[in-house]
Amino acid sequence: MSFGAVQSAISSLKNNRNLVSKRKKLKNGLVKMEGAESIVFEHKASPEKLNELRLRLQKERKERRLKTLIIFSIFMLLLITVIAYFF
Repeated sequence: MSFGAVQSAISSLKNNRNLVSKRKKLKNGLVKMEGAESIVFEHKASPEKLNELRLRLQKERKERRLKTLIIFSIFMLLLITVIAYFF
């Protein structure tokens, strides 16, 4: 029997469990430890910044969609041309 492999699996699971518990502490944002106290920094965005971000993301999505459409159209045109040439 290979008890070394079983022990390795058990220690791996234990280490992974310890990592998960550490991640849960960091879910609430950036935490800076000072002595015994912890200070949580919350980042708030103004409505103007959020609107600016929303507009920028919409513009980027529109540009990406247009590029995808152009590339797809060129590919389909080439494919149809090749098929028409051989038939």
